[in-house]
Amino acid sequence: MNRFRNQMLKSLPFAGLIVLNILAQTARYNLNALQPVLIVICVVVAINLIASVLYKTVTYFMVGLSCMLLLGTISVLFLPNLGRLFLENVIAALYLGLFMVALLPPILKLDPFTYEYSKKDYPPAVWSTRQFVVINLILNYLWAGFFAFCFMLSLIHYSDSILWQQLLQNLIPLAVILGIGYPVTKKLPNHLQQYFKSESIRFESVREMFDAMPFGLNKNEAVGIDAVIQFELTGDENIQGYFTIKEQRCSYSEGKHQQPTMVIKSPSEIWLEISNGERDGAEALLNGLYSVEGDASLLLKFNDLFSSQPKSDAETIDNRLPGMENQPFQYGRFQPNYIKKILIIDGGGRSEKFSKSTLMARKFCEGAESAGAEVETVNLRNLKIKACCGCYNCWTKTPGSCRYKDDMPALLEKTRQVDLIVYVSPLFVFSVTSRLKCFLDRQIPNLKPYMVKKNGLTHHPARYTDDKEHGFVIFSAGGFPEVQGNFDGVANIFRNMSNHSEKGSLMAEFYLPAAELLSQPVYSERRQQVETICFKAGKQVIEEGRIDQAHMEAVLDPQISQERFQSEADAFWNSLDGKTAYYKSIQPL
Repeated sequence: MNRFRNQMLKSLPFAGLIVLNILAQTARYNLNALQPVLIVICVVVAINLIASVLYKTVTYFMVGLSCMLLLGTISVLFLPNLGRLFLENVIAALYLGLFMVALLPPILKLDPFTYEYSKKDYPPAVWSTRQFVVINLILNYLWAGFFAFCFMLSLIHYSDSILWQQLLQNLIPLAVILGIGYPVTKKLPNHLQQYFKSESIRFESVREMFDAMPFGLNKNEAVGIDAVIQFELTGDENIQGYFTIKEQRCSYSEGKHQQPTMVIKSPSEIWLEISNGERDGAEALLNGLYSVEGDASLLLKFNDLFSSQPKSDAETIDNRLPGMENQPFQYGRFQPNYIKKILIIDGGGRSEKFSKSTLMARKFCEGAESAGAEVETVNLRNLKIKACCGCYNCWTKTPGSCRYKDDMPALLEKTRQVDLIVYVSPLFVFSVTSRLKCFLDRQIPNLKPYMVKKNGLTHHPARYTDDKEHGFVIFSAGGFPEVQGNFDGVANIFRNMSNHSEKGSLMAEFYLPAAELLSQPVYSERRQQVETICFKAGKQVIEEGRIDQAHMEAVLDPQISQERFQSEADAFWNSLDGKTAYYKSIQPL
């Protein structure tokens, strides 16, 4: 009942102008005949305005159109010439009143009239944001333009027929409002939200935040996202609810979803502090203040999905292969299906359970095996290989044989019988591990001491004529997020080996920066991408005898900014107190 009453109060000034327009044309603008009617209409409108103030339903439109009626009445009673002009253009006066309602409030530092309608669609936490204010001002002045245009349309003489003139004078401006104005201003806010970013909102409660979040979805970041994010909050606010993000739209529902993509369990006060920027979310997760189940990688996108700020230009690091901008390296290639036997030389110290370098190599070889290759793995940490002493006995006293009787001779024999060698080494002080370096140093017996020239470079020829033409690949993971300045040493080793080798050629190099992140559940999506890329590369090297450089470059992207990486890394190490704690905190690969 109250709603009906309020709607009647708001509509009465409009109705008064429309009725006056009909009566004025019917009476052929006879001022004397219309004065009593006009006085009655104005009294009713004045009473309506007073009632609206009492019931707190007064609006800009109501005040503007009521004032227009009162001014028109005064002109009819005391200024006949102006009064007749008013009666002949009542519809124009209506749109002039609407125009003034849209134009004047912002100029007078008052809220725009659009607030009355926009605030119904948004929670109070959004009302004071810069985004809400700017978008409403744009809509306000856009409507001022529509009203001004309709004012001019209502002044046009369309027909000598009173009926047709009245119909066209009323319907044409109305058609503009309903056909253009309303649809445009209905859809425009969704587009403007992507261009006018709001400042961060400080929420007083999780409930208030949840009410606001669907309206703060960054649609550009939501492209392709189809997910359900379940919240199970305890403490000050006991809340079970979930957000559904699909087709660049977001909605919130109370309750528990049957198949959520991700579940966040947290004390409500902790999550509120994280959302308000008062607590670091990554550090809170590492310290067990809240937990995540399901697709934890979605947590990385959470800030971007509901961020009030555009992504920084430095959001991700611009990593490239070392030195490629100066002189691109020419990677080796063979005929399709030439490579049949692969030997993995793993120089890392960690087991397969935790080594990111080994993870890449393993996925690469799985791809190769799927294409028919045979793979053998040698872990140098399990072998006895002494360091080369530089005695040159293998070139002089015992050609082709080293003075040391360890596991290296048998391994050298293996390297001569395969088509592809896969070197694996984590980044140790900007180079390969000591184990792998020791292995590389001990390969001298497979070479002759004589000097030959190849492509302008001096090198040693292969000792054994039955050595096969072979390729080699390097997989190396490092802790820093940058490739340039970190993996240069590894790249130089294997590129120089290729340039100085008679029968071996580097086919690809895979460098994984910020590698420790792969063991964290929130980065599972990046890990999956790395695994997929390496698998495809392994399959391609068999089927096509080459590896696309695009595969190498795809692994280089850490998908994190330097600042964010540093913050998360520092929080991670700060949460640990020893080796046991480290292995408990990371996810096995």
